Amino acid sequence: TIFEPATTMSRAHFATVLYRLEGEPEAEFNPIFPDVPAGDFYSNAVMWGNKNNIITGYNEGIFDPAGMVTREQMVTMMYRYAQYKGYDVSKKASLDDYVDGRDVSGFAKDAMEWALAVGIIKGENNQGTINPQGEVSRVVGATVFMRFMERYQL
Repeated sequence: TIFEPATTMSRAHFATVLYRLEGEPEAEFNPIFPDVPAGDFYSNAVMWGNKNNIITGYNEGIFDPAGMVTREQMVTMMYRYAQYKGYDVSKKASLDDYVDGRDVSGFAKDAMEWALAVGIIKGENNQGTINPQGEVSRVVGATVFMRFMERYQL
């Protein structure tokens, strides 16, 4: 009966919210990630996301469902979801405008530039920082989903 806005979102939680935004389509279980068993609350979300190139996991071949989603991972999944939906993701903002813009990982650069350009995320606490490896609280995750839905009129 509580939301716990300051609690950090796990990768499993973020994938599940994204999956629910899509309407929870059918997802066939495939043991792609050894740390994603069949039947957990996030299993279908991860299977659907992986099948549609939204969720790729880590280089070691794991998904890390209990790991906390970072800001750059969050925008990367949102960017890939926007591509999956056929939305325009061509707008870009310069990472040079942010003190820590150079800290954005290579895999997340295009996604972060897009997310900043369309207002999905904004500099953290109006301080000119992105905090790309920072963990995402539940309230931040909810805000990102709200902005995404407003942007694409969902």
